[in-house]
Amino acid sequence: MNLFKNEIALVKQWRKNNPQYSGGFVTLCDGVVTGWKQELKHPETEAPGSLAISENEEIFVSFGGDDVNGSIGWKPVTE
Repeated sequence: MNLFKNEIALVKQWRKNNPQYSGGFVTLCDGVVTGWKQELKHPETEAPGSLAISENEEIFVSFGGDDVNGSIGWKPVTE
């Protein structure tokens, strides 16, 4: 997705530097990698608007909630 080309490039570089993390999702907030998840569970650990990007470039955004209590869910990003 062109809209997220910078984030996808960042995730690809992170995966290259961290090969022990295969599959799953790399999480980002405000353009910074914040971690890795095997599955998209526990959205409350992410700030609303955070991204999760899979190896095959599926993108999800966390929604709802607030910065203190985290998000309430994940939804796929479509162009």
